[in-house]
Amino acid sequence: MKLSLSFSLLRLLPLLQVAAQGQAQEDFVYSAGGVHCVEAGGVTISLAVAISLFASASGNVAMAIGFNSTAASNSSFAAGVNSRTVSDPLVPGGSSGGGAVSMGIDCASTGDWAMSLGSGSEAVGYASAAIGEHAVAHTWGEVSLGLYTEIPELSLDEQRSQAVIPTFREEDVALRVGVGCAKKEHVGGVGCEEEKRHDAMRVYKSGRLYLKKLDGSVIEDVADAISTLKAEMQSLKEALAAMNGGGSGSGGASRRLTESTSTMDALFYMVVGGLTALVTSRMLGSIFKWKALVVGSI
Repeated sequence: MKLSLSFSLLRLLPLLQVAAQGQAQEDFVYSAGGVHCVEAGGVTISLAVAISLFASASGNVAMAIGFNSTAASNSSFAAGVNSRTVSDPLVPGGSSGGGAVSMGIDCASTGDWAMSLGSGSEAVGYASAAIGEHAVAHTWGEVSLGLYTEIPELSLDEQRSQAVIPTFREEDVALRVGVGCAKKEHVGGVGCEEEKRHDAMRVYKSGRLYLKKLDGSVIEDVADAISTLKAEMQSLKEALAAMNGGGSGSGGASRRLTESTSTMDALFYMVVGGLTALVTSRMLGSIFKWKALVVGSI
């Protein structure tokens, strides 16, 4: 029989009742729970620690701290309330969640090296991170931030594969920012009128930047939108240059229009000037006649 390795936290946590036990076996299986109870046990290469009420640690070299927290995957850490690291036996290879971290309330990490933080967040993809309120990260390296992010349309097999096999696909999201909400939170607070998941921004692995407002208006590809706008601005600049510079076609028409406008302006000023001169001369003539009459009467 192999030597078993037991661990005691009596010196570090004197207020806790400590029971250290372990049995040598090929497959390490361990759970611990209870009020003021810490149990640790395993084989020569395994160690698990569970601290506080109903915490359990069943993974190799795993630790769970808090209320009903579970560290069920190898080399994982779970802390808080109902937070857990998960080893899915149906993924390729038979286990997942290696090196995963889950902290907060009702969070879960299933992917290898995944991290979930906050409230109700889930990190399913390989090396993914979900941070915030019900944020969800499903693909390799995906980072999901904020509130109630949207969930991608992946089959169960695709999700399980993405949890343990890093797979680069341009259609997958690398960064997701959510601004969704719920009508009411279990901890209270002020919710929204309509419960929904909503992504305000996505950065895809292809480099595409996606934006969506709460009213539903969407820019599918910001770079394409900017390129289209630049092309339209360039066309407008060329049209204005042609109008100002003359030339054939529309430029010639523009030049003729400019010449006609200048001619009309000249005629206008000639007419106005003539009328002014006419009125002035008549006024002067009347003044001279009036002056002559006055002088003659004297």
